[in-house]
Amino acid sequence: NAILSIFGQNFAPPGTSRKVSGGDLVNGLVPTNLIGVCVLFGTQQAPMFLVTPGQLSIQAPQLPTSGSIWVQVITNCGTTNQLMSNTVTVPVQAAAPEFFYAAVNASGKSPVAATDGVTMGGVGDPTRLGAGFALGYPGEVVVIYATGLGVSSPAYEPGALPPVATPVTNVTVSIDGTPVNPSAIQYVGVTPLLAGVYQLNLQLPAGITPGDHTITISVNGASSPSGPYISTGAAPM
Repeated sequence: NAILSIFGQNFAPPGTSRKVSGGDLVNGLVPTNLIGVCVLFGTQQAPMFLVTPGQLSIQAPQLPTSGSIWVQVITNCGTTNQLMSNTVTVPVQAAAPEFFYAAVNASGKSPVAATDGVTMGGVGDPTRLGAGFALGYPGEVVVIYATGLGVSSPAYEPGALPPVATPVTNVTVSIDGTPVNPSAIQYVGVTPLLAGVYQLNLQLPAGITPGDHTITISVNGASSPSGPYISTGAAPM
């Protein structure tokens, strides 16, 4: 159920940039055929979010929890003149956590996409990210957005827009390499009405100091990359 990008060429005519919209939904699900482009994981078609000539954004279908699977792109999908790309074999596992980012830096050290749990304003360094952001502070509950956290309980089929918050289990979170108290993890699970998007509702430690703090999330031992960070300041007066 993770959101993925596939890079290549000739996925669509030059100048194409087609995002999925509400009118594209099929029986309430994100479509597996968007403007004639499909992606196969083995024999399963993936829900499609974006089609451009060189990039596709998709949601992984239900996959094995280990091993590997082949991936293939099809254009003119479902017609008599469909064209199929080469296949690429990729490893699979039950979870592969990755945060979304407010900005992406080539170094891999990037600010996570986060909002205040009450005001929903952006959490981050406003001097680097601009208006609409404020530094996090000790004790604040922040909502951090991610993908690749695996199957929730109960599970949703690929392409589904989860109607309610539904958790994933066996999750740990670390800040600057130190595990946070499990009581600070208020919720980890799917984000309602968004296919493939998950969220971590986390109360920042009371003793967190001003600065950039690395943050990782692990699901059943599979951990997110080590570069993402959240920026904090002093507690508001």
